[in-house]
Amino acid sequence: MQQEQAAIKAAAAAKAAEQAAEKARQDQAAQAAAQKAQARAEEEKRVAAEQQAKAQHEQELAAAKLQQEEAAKMAAAAAKAEKEKQAADAKAAKEAAEKARQDQAAQAAAQKAQAKEEEKKRLAAEQQAKTQHEQEMAAAKLKQEQAAKTAAAEAKAEKERKAAVTEAIKEANANAKLKPAQKEKTAAATPRKPPEAAKAGASTPPSTNITAKTTSAPVPAAGANAPLTKEQRLNELNRRYKNDEITPLQYQTERAKIIAEP
Repeated sequence: MQQEQAAIKAAAAAKAAEQAAEKARQDQAAQAAAQKAQARAEEEKRVAAEQQAKAQHEQELAAAKLQQEEAAKMAAAAAKAEKEKQAADAKAAKEAAEKARQDQAAQAAAQKAQAKEEEKKRLAAEQQAKTQHEQEMAAAKLKQEQAAKTAAAEAKAEKERKAAVTEAIKEANANAKLKPAQKEKTAAATPRKPPEAAKAGASTPPSTNITAKTTSAPVPAAGANAPLTKEQRLNELNRRYKNDEITPLQYQTERAKIIAEP
Protein backbone atom coordinates (compact mmCIF):
# COMPACT_ATOMS: atom_id res chain seq x y z
CA MET A 1 0.00 0.00 0.00
CA GLN A 2 2.77 2.23 0.81
CA GLN A 3 4.52 1.04 -2.25
CA GLU A 4 1.46 1.83 -4.30
CA GLN A 5 1.20 5.22 -2.71
CA ALA A 6 4.85 5.68 -3.27
CA ALA A 7 4.42 4.52 -6.81
CA ILE A 8 1.48 6.81 -7.20
CA LYS A 9 3.44 9.67 -5.69
CA ALA A 10 6.35 8.76 -7.89
CA ALA A 11 4.10 8.61 -10.90
CA ALA A 12 2.51 11.89 -9.91
CA ALA A 13 5.88 13.41 -9.34
CA ALA A 14 7.04 12.09 -12.67
CA LYS A 15 3.91 13.43 -14.31
CA ALA A 16 4.38 16.74 -12.57
CA ALA A 17 7.99 16.78 -13.65
CA GLU A 18 6.92 15.90 -17.13
CA GLN A 19 4.31 18.61 -17.03
CA ALA A 20 6.87 21.02 -15.65
CA ALA A 21 9.30 20.03 -18.35
CA GLU A 22 6.60 20.43 -20.97
CA LYS A 23 5.66 23.75 -19.51
CA ALA A 24 9.32 24.78 -19.47
CA ARG A 25 9.62 23.55 -23.01
CA GLN A 26 6.51 25.45 -23.96
CA ASP A 27 7.77 28.50 -22.11
CA GLN A 28 11.07 28.25 -23.88
CA ALA A 29 9.29 27.75 -27.18
CA ALA A 30 7.06 30.69 -26.42
CA GLN A 31 10.06 32.73 -25.36
CA ALA A 32 11.95 31.64 -28.48
CA ALA A 33 8.91 32.50 -30.57
CA ALA A 34 8.65 35.84 -28.82
CA GLN A 35 12.34 36.47 -29.34
CA LYS A 36 12.00 35.37 -32.93
CA ALA A 37 8.98 37.59 -33.35
CA GLN A 38 10.87 40.40 -31.68
CA ALA A 39 13.88 39.74 -33.86
CA ARG A 40 11.58 39.63 -36.88
CA ALA A 41 9.97 42.84 -35.77
CA GLU A 42 13.34 44.41 -35.21
CA GLU A 43 14.44 43.11 -38.60
CA GLU A 44 11.32 44.54 -40.13
CA LYS A 45 12.00 47.80 -38.31
CA ARG A 46 15.58 47.69 -39.51
CA VAL A 47 14.47 46.95 -43.06
CA ALA A 48 11.82 49.63 -42.79
CA ALA A 49 14.40 52.03 -41.43
CA GLU A 50 16.76 51.07 -44.21
CA GLN A 51 13.92 51.44 -46.69
CA GLN A 52 13.07 54.79 -45.17
CA ALA A 53 16.69 55.83 -45.13
CA LYS A 54 17.05 54.61 -48.71
CA ALA A 55 13.89 56.40 -49.73
CA GLN A 56 15.04 59.55 -47.96
CA HIS A 57 18.42 59.19 -49.57
CA GLU A 58 16.80 58.73 -52.93
CA GLN A 59 14.59 61.72 -52.25
CA GLU A 60 17.61 63.70 -51.23
CA LEU A 61 19.44 62.53 -54.34
CA ALA A 62 16.38 63.33 -56.43
CA ALA A 63 16.08 66.72 -54.75
CA ALA A 64 19.80 67.32 -55.25
CA LYS A 65 19.54 66.16 -58.85
CA LEU A 66 16.49 68.35 -59.34
CA GLN A 67 18.33 71.22 -57.71
CA GLN A 68 21.31 70.57 -59.92
CA GLU A 69 19.05 70.40 -62.94
CA GLU A 70 17.34 73.62 -61.90
CA ALA A 71 20.72 75.20 -61.30
CA ALA A 72 21.90 73.89 -64.66
CA LYS A 73 18.76 75.23 -66.31
CA MET A 74 19.21 78.57 -64.57
CA ALA A 75 22.86 78.61 -65.52
CA ALA A 76 21.95 77.69 -69.09
CA ALA A 77 19.24 80.36 -69.11
CA ALA A 78 21.68 82.87 -67.63
CA ALA A 79 24.33 81.83 -70.17
CA LYS A 80 21.76 82.10 -72.94
CA ALA A 81 20.62 85.47 -71.66
CA GLU A 82 24.24 86.61 -71.39
CA LYS A 83 24.93 85.31 -74.87
CA GLU A 84 21.83 87.04 -76.19
CA LYS A 85 22.86 90.20 -74.31
CA GLN A 86 26.33 89.98 -75.76
CA ALA A 87 24.84 89.39 -79.20
CA ALA A 88 22.48 92.32 -78.70
CA ASP A 89 25.37 94.48 -77.46
CA ALA A 90 27.47 93.39 -80.42
CA LYS A 91 24.60 94.16 -82.78
CA ALA A 92 24.04 97.53 -81.13
CA ALA A 93 27.76 98.25 -81.30
CA LYS A 94 27.79 97.21 -84.95
CA GLU A 95 24.76 99.36 -85.69
CA ALA A 96 26.34 102.26 -83.77
CA ALA A 97 29.56 101.78 -85.72
CA GLU A 98 27.62 101.64 -88.98
CA LYS A 99 25.67 104.76 -88.01
CA ALA A 100 28.91 106.51 -87.04
CA ARG A 101 30.42 105.44 -90.36
CA GLN A 102 27.37 106.71 -92.21
CA ASP A 103 27.47 109.95 -90.20
CA GLN A 104 31.17 110.33 -90.96
CA ALA A 105 30.49 109.57 -94.62
CA ALA A 106 27.65 112.10 -94.67
CA GLN A 107 29.81 114.66 -92.86
CA ALA A 108 32.69 113.98 -95.24
CA ALA A 109 30.30 114.31 -98.20
CA ALA A 110 28.93 117.56 -96.75
CA GLN A 111 32.45 118.88 -96.17
CA LYS A 112 33.41 117.81 -99.69
CA ALA A 113 30.33 119.52 -101.13
CA GLN A 114 31.06 122.62 -99.03
CA ALA A 115 34.69 122.60 -100.16
CA LYS A 116 33.53 122.17 -103.76
CA GLU A 117 31.07 125.03 -103.37
CA GLU A 118 33.74 127.22 -101.76
CA GLU A 119 36.14 126.30 -104.57
CA LYS A 120 33.42 127.14 -107.07
CA LYS A 121 32.82 130.49 -105.34
CA ARG A 122 36.56 131.13 -105.22
CA LEU A 123 36.92 130.37 -108.93
CA ALA A 124 33.87 132.54 -109.65
CA ALA A 125 35.35 135.34 -107.53
CA GLU A 126 38.69 134.97 -109.31
CA GLN A 127 36.94 134.95 -112.66
CA GLN A 128 34.90 137.98 -111.65
CA ALA A 129 38.01 139.74 -110.38
CA LYS A 130 39.83 138.80 -113.59
CA THR A 131 36.92 140.02 -115.70
CA GLN A 132 36.69 143.21 -113.66
CA HIS A 133 40.45 143.70 -113.97
CA GLU A 134 40.25 143.13 -117.72
CA GLN A 135 37.32 145.54 -117.93
CA GLU A 136 39.26 148.08 -115.88
CA MET A 137 42.31 147.56 -118.08
CA ALA A 138 40.15 147.85 -121.18
CA ALA A 139 38.45 150.95 -119.76
CA ALA A 140 41.83 152.43 -118.83
CA LYS A 141 43.16 151.61 -122.30
CA LEU A 142 40.06 153.08 -123.90
CA LYS A 143 40.35 156.10 -121.66
CA GLN A 144 44.00 156.47 -122.62
CA GLU A 145 43.10 156.07 -126.29
CA GLN A 146 40.30 158.57 -125.91
CA ALA A 147 42.61 160.90 -124.00
CA ALA A 148 45.21 160.45 -126.73
CA LYS A 149 42.60 161.11 -129.40
CA THR A 150 41.30 164.10 -127.45
CA ALA A 151 44.83 165.38 -126.96
CA ALA A 152 45.56 164.82 -130.65
CA ALA A 153 42.32 166.56 -131.60
CA GLU A 154 43.07 169.40 -129.21
CA ALA A 155 46.61 169.63 -130.53
CA LYS A 156 45.29 169.64 -134.08
CA ALA A 157 42.64 172.22 -133.20
CA GLU A 158 45.30 174.30 -131.40
CA LYS A 159 47.57 174.00 -134.41
CA GLU A 160 44.73 174.99 -136.73
CA ARG A 161 43.76 177.82 -134.37
CA LYS A 162 47.31 179.08 -134.27
CA ALA A 163 47.51 178.79 -138.03
CA ALA A 164 44.20 180.64 -138.33
CA VAL A 165 45.37 183.31 -135.88
CA THR A 166 48.62 183.65 -137.81
CA GLU A 167 46.67 183.94 -141.04
CA ALA A 168 44.31 186.43 -139.45
CA ILE A 169 47.26 188.46 -138.19
CA LYS A 170 48.81 188.40 -141.64
CA GLU A 171 45.49 189.41 -143.15
CA ALA A 172 45.07 192.14 -140.54
CA ASN A 173 48.55 193.41 -141.20
CA ALA A 174 47.80 193.37 -144.92
CA ASN A 175 44.58 195.29 -144.30
CA ALA A 176 46.56 197.82 -142.26
CA LYS A 177 48.27 198.86 -145.46
CA LEU A 178 44.96 199.83 -147.12
CA LYS A 179 43.83 203.39 -147.68
CA PRO A 180 43.03 205.56 -144.66
CA ALA A 181 39.34 205.50 -145.49
CA GLN A 182 39.29 201.76 -145.65
CA LYS A 183 41.32 201.59 -142.42
CA GLU A 184 38.85 203.89 -140.71
CA LYS A 185 35.97 201.79 -141.99
CA THR A 186 37.68 198.62 -140.84
CA ALA A 187 38.49 200.16 -137.46
CA ALA A 188 34.87 201.23 -137.07
CA ALA A 189 33.76 197.66 -137.82
CA THR A 190 36.10 196.22 -135.18
CA PRO A 191 34.26 195.82 -131.86
CA ARG A 192 35.40 197.75 -128.84
CA LYS A 193 36.94 195.61 -126.17
CA PRO A 194 35.26 195.73 -122.82
CA PRO A 195 37.31 196.80 -119.76
CA GLU A 196 37.74 193.19 -118.62
CA ALA A 197 39.63 192.41 -121.82
CA ALA A 198 42.63 194.20 -120.34
CA LYS A 199 42.56 191.74 -117.43
CA ALA A 200 42.67 188.67 -119.65
CA GLY A 201 46.47 188.55 -119.34
CA ALA A 202 48.80 186.56 -121.48
CA SER A 203 46.27 183.76 -121.96
CA THR A 204 44.43 185.71 -124.69
CA PRO A 205 46.08 185.84 -128.08
CA PRO A 206 47.16 189.27 -129.30
CA SER A 207 44.40 191.04 -131.15
CA THR A 208 45.54 194.64 -131.38
CA ASN A 209 46.55 194.17 -134.97
CA ILE A 210 43.61 191.97 -135.91
CA THR A 211 40.79 193.60 -137.82
CA ALA A 212 37.70 191.90 -139.10
CA LYS A 213 36.48 192.06 -142.61
CA THR A 214 32.97 193.33 -142.25
CA THR A 215 30.39 194.25 -144.77
CA SER A 216 26.98 195.68 -144.58
CA ALA A 217 25.47 192.44 -145.78
CA PRO A 218 22.40 191.76 -143.71
CA VAL A 219 22.12 188.59 -141.72
CA PRO A 220 19.38 186.33 -143.11
CA ALA A 221 16.28 185.99 -141.02
CA ALA A 222 15.90 183.00 -138.75
CA GLY A 223 14.63 179.95 -140.56
CA ALA A 224 16.16 180.87 -143.93
CA ASN A 225 17.24 177.92 -146.01
CA ALA A 226 20.48 179.48 -147.30
CA PRO A 227 23.54 178.88 -145.04
CA LEU A 228 25.43 181.87 -143.64
CA THR A 229 28.49 182.99 -145.50
CA LYS A 230 31.84 183.48 -143.82
CA GLU A 231 31.36 187.26 -143.78
CA GLN A 232 27.89 186.92 -142.30
CA ARG A 233 29.20 184.65 -139.60
CA LEU A 234 31.99 187.12 -138.81
CA ASN A 235 29.43 189.92 -138.60
CA GLU A 236 27.30 187.81 -136.23
CA LEU A 237 30.40 187.06 -134.14
CA ASN A 238 31.23 190.79 -133.97
CA ARG A 239 27.67 191.53 -132.88
CA ARG A 240 27.84 188.97 -130.07
CA TYR A 241 31.21 190.32 -128.97
CA LYS A 242 29.92 193.92 -128.90
CA ASN A 243 26.92 192.82 -126.85
CA ASP A 244 29.28 191.09 -124.34
CA GLU A 245 27.73 187.72 -125.14
CA ILE A 246 31.17 186.08 -125.49
CA THR A 247 34.60 186.62 -123.96
CA PRO A 248 37.57 187.99 -125.89
CA LEU A 249 39.16 184.56 -125.91
CA GLN A 250 36.00 182.98 -127.31
CA TYR A 251 35.79 185.76 -129.89
CA GLN A 252 39.39 185.25 -131.06
CA THR A 253 39.00 181.45 -131.09
CA GLU A 254 35.73 181.44 -133.06
CA ARG A 255 37.00 184.12 -135.43
CA ALA A 256 40.17 182.10 -136.10
CA LYS A 257 38.07 178.98 -136.78
CA ILE A 258 35.83 180.86 -139.24
CA ILE A 259 38.79 182.36 -141.05
CA ALA A 260 40.52 178.97 -141.21
CA GLU A 261 37.55 177.39 -142.96
CA PRO A 262 37.81 177.00 -146.74
